[in-house]
Amino acid sequence: MTENAKQFSDLLEFLVEPLLDTKDFTVEVEEKDNGDGVKISLDVPDDLRGRVIGKGGRIAKSLRSILESSSFSTGRVYLDIVD
Repeated sequence: MTENAKQFSDLLEFLVEPLLDTKDFTVEVEEKDNGDGVKISLDVPDDLRGRVIGKGGRIAKSLRSILESSSFSTGRVYLDIVD
């Protein structure tokens, strides 16, 4: 994992932990083969998934916006909330 991917993972953990009030989630980072971006998978327990997605997907959209704005010089960042 490159330094940029680690920073994105740490940022997502920092943002999600207060929403869930627990550390019962996992963040997996997968770098694209072509070096064009980073895919981050967030796995949250079923009963807490609504807190991360938010009403109408607002929180998920905000998390994606924050990650994308922090990656302006390193390529794209894709956030996947695992079902």
